Amino acid sequence: MVSIFLVILLLYDWTIIVISSCVGYLAAFLSVYILDGAVSYLHFDPAFVPIFILSYFAGILFNHRNKIEHEGKLTLARSLGSGMAYEMKGPLDSVYSSMEVVKELLPKKKGKSAAGYTISENDLEQVLAIVNDSMSVIDRGNESVSLLLSSIDEQSITSESFKKYSINGVINEVINGYSYQSPIDKQCINLTSLMNKDDFFGSDLLLRNVISTLLKSAFAYKESPGFNIDISLLNTEHSNTIKIYITGFGISKKELRYIFEDFYVTNQKAGFGVGFPFCKKIITAFGGEIRCDSLLDSWLEFSLELPTYNSDQVAQLKSEAIVNKKVLYVGAKSESLSILQGHAFYSGYQFESKSRKSVCSWLEEQKKVDVIIVDLDSFVSDWACFEVLENKLLSVQSRVVYLYSQVVPSQYRLNRMVSFELVDKQVNRHYFLNKLDKLFFEPAKGESKQAFSNFSAIQPKVMIVDDNISLRTYSGILLEKQGYQVVHAEHGVAALDYLEKEHIDLILMDLEMPLMGGIEATKQIRNDGRFKGKQQVPIICFTGDKQEGVLETVMASGMDDYLPKPASKTTLLSKVSGWV
Repeated sequence: MVSIFLVILLLYDWTIIVISSCVGYLAAFLSVYILDGAVSYLHFDPAFVPIFILSYFAGILFNHRNKIEHEGKLTLARSLGSGMAYEMKGPLDSVYSSMEVVKELLPKKKGKSAAGYTISENDLEQVLAIVNDSMSVIDRGNESVSLLLSSIDEQSITSESFKKYSINGVINEVINGYSYQSPIDKQCINLTSLMNKDDFFGSDLLLRNVISTLLKSAFAYKESPGFNIDISLLNTEHSNTIKIYITGFGISKKELRYIFEDFYVTNQKAGFGVGFPFCKKIITAFGGEIRCDSLLDSWLEFSLELPTYNSDQVAQLKSEAIVNKKVLYVGAKSESLSILQGHAFYSGYQFESKSRKSVCSWLEEQKKVDVIIVDLDSFVSDWACFEVLENKLLSVQSRVVYLYSQVVPSQYRLNRMVSFELVDKQVNRHYFLNKLDKLFFEPAKGESKQAFSNFSAIQPKVMIVDDNISLRTYSGILLEKQGYQVVHAEHGVAALDYLEKEHIDLILMDLEMPLMGGIEATKQIRNDGRFKGKQQVPIICFTGDKQEGVLETVMASGMDDYLPKPASKTTLLSKVSGWV
């Protein structure tokens, strides 16, 4: 029996196992016959025959089950690899094309004797727009792959990261961003939207993955006569429906029954079974349903029904997702705090309340907080403490809400790098809780600017002193978009002339410049009497010189800080906001 199981473990094919066993028994009989001249059956026990047969049967079944499981894992790996390759192909192609455009916009190399390069402001703005778009494409691609990895690995999709999105927005984004093999392919798609309300609760990335998978399968048959894709969006009584009607090909009723089964693959070139089960898993996780109908070699239609945003299904999904949310309230006891505590108790999300003194150390220990609500009235007597909190908020990925009860004095200068929303504490309870629901389940729409003029009557003024016009322009755009006033100076002499007449809150100073460098300009600002009252203006050394000893020279000259260039957006803005 040990020999039988050993043979079964070593040989995967049952036919080879049977043949090798028969050959083995035959060889045994021949050996005995040759050595003894006859084969004796005196010690033969018939009871061993069914035992050996059972051993073969059980061993082969066990081996066959392991083989099926192994093939299932291989199929899953192929499916995952195919999905990731497809998700990354589009972003990579898009980024490659963008980089080609950037190369055309950048100045051409002039030779070793060229001291520097210049680029027009218009070209620079185009380059920045292309780079930002490319970074966005890469982020979406990475997030898509992360969702695929986590969802397939866990064999389930949780609603923890679900938010409110527009179906029309997702569909248009897929159609416009799809990686078509030829420009004419896009003309095969006809989109008709009859939706009045198109909000759904889920993941825009996952829905985009579903639509892209269906389009990819359809385009495998684009050479078929009469090929066309009609996408219609419409509202029904209880759901939002996406219909994708493909003409020019279809599958049989038999294949149709298994199209959403795990690992089911037909002989057709579209490869059904690779992505469709995952599509079904996604739509089911959204509380919806996906169906498919077809007529062989004629047409095929996918119907995706998603519950409306105000439906009971979405309410259930939100109740499951909210238990993983965490809210932090910063401030003293107030009516707002009582409302939040009661709402947290009945809704089930995690809630913490911290004083202005203890919140910074608490934030350093926490990994994730979804919403941070700060009562500005609690910081009236200690605004320096609030500025420390602002610096902490720069490094968190939370939605931030500032509560206020009156017009905030002009000396309340809020950091524009912190994306926040303002809420009047006098609003009614329903509005307040509705706002909290939006913070949980609606994506951020960029930095909030509402009522900002009430908080900062004076915008900080930053001077960039650098002979590199491109770097000045790039850095200036970043700062101006955050609300700073920016002054440009091409060398130290120009900087001193301006500072003598005007007020400056912060100076970014290069080291090596014509006429006057950064070290000499800084020494004059600190020591020359004509800058009386302005000698304490913060000066940050902003240079690409990374030689050993530069930092010591910089600090000895009277500069306050050091920022190597080129600096990323986050690094630049974080450094500037820390000084003004």
